[in-house]
Amino acid sequence: MKKVKITNKPNETLYIYCRVSTSGQDKDGVSLDVQEERGLKVSKQLGLSPIVIKEQGSGLKPFREVRPLFTQLYDSVEDGFVKNVWIDEDTRLTRYDIDQQLIHLEMKQKSVNLYVGMNENPKKWDFTTDLIDTIITKVNQNQIQKQVRKSIRSKRKLFQEGCYMKGDPPFGYKLVDKKLELHEENSEWVRRIFDWYDLGKSTVFIRQQLFQSGIKPPRSKEEWWGLNTITKVLQNKNYIGLDVCRDIMMVMYNGLDENSKYLENKMTIDLIPEHFSVAAVIRKDKIVIPHHMTEIKAFDELLIFTKPEHAHDAENLFVKR
Repeated sequence: MKKVKITNKPNETLYIYCRVSTSGQDKDGVSLDVQEERGLKVSKQLGLSPIVIKEQGSGLKPFREVRPLFTQLYDSVEDGFVKNVWIDEDTRLTRYDIDQQLIHLEMKQKSVNLYVGMNENPKKWDFTTDLIDTIITKVNQNQIQKQVRKSIRSKRKLFQEGCYMKGDPPFGYKLVDKKLELHEENSEWVRRIFDWYDLGKSTVFIRQQLFQSGIKPPRSKEEWWGLNTITKVLQNKNYIGLDVCRDIMMVMYNGLDENSKYLENKMTIDLIPEHFSVAAVIRKDKIVIPHHMTEIKAFDELLIFTKPEHAHDAENLFVKR
């Protein structure tokens, strides 16, 4: 882990802390480089030796969880090794109200000079300043959370309207107006992959056929398909006409756990034979049987599942690696 350089001359050093939440902030005039440039100007005006700290991390979360460099800086403030800190504006320090009070209290107790923006005078540590900063932080925090919720609602609405919301389309599809449509050439190769697998061919055989045919794996500069990539194709629900997306509103408030919900869309197009169901390949030691599926049989290290109405086709679905 990268470490912050802490000098033995705290009164002669200015720690220039630069933070962005996302890489996209580079376009908003508050990039790390822009902040650094401003901080260096202030250090020159103050006659202090600069040490620049640059990191990307959310200001809405506790800094100890997401900002290791600032955590080191804060710990050095606690230890009395830091006396001068510069930030471009108050939200670079934090947007989290609890952290804001904690940081200000520690800096006040350790007599730290906190310089903000191009102001050569440090922030005053008094009741009025603390009150104003607390109000501003809470307002900013609420405003950011509103924007996040609005963005999530918009994405959920688009997904429910049939838009594909998971980035690049799966191999065999293309995006047209944010919706999946069959790719003229690659869709045929997806069908061949499932046909080969249905005939009992191994993923090694499938990889060889794709390589010999000059079919490159998606989103890769390599010409050789990884076996894991082929397995993911065989497990992708999009190919049976079902688009599944974790409910990002639930993720935001509940985290990625068993309480998180999934949203599902029934697509108008599918690629693979009807008797294939979700998860064409499931490892024997990690079995999760969907409630609407029927277990057919374990054969070597694989399990094959099919829909109940197609259970009579079970004997045709044994696959050996």
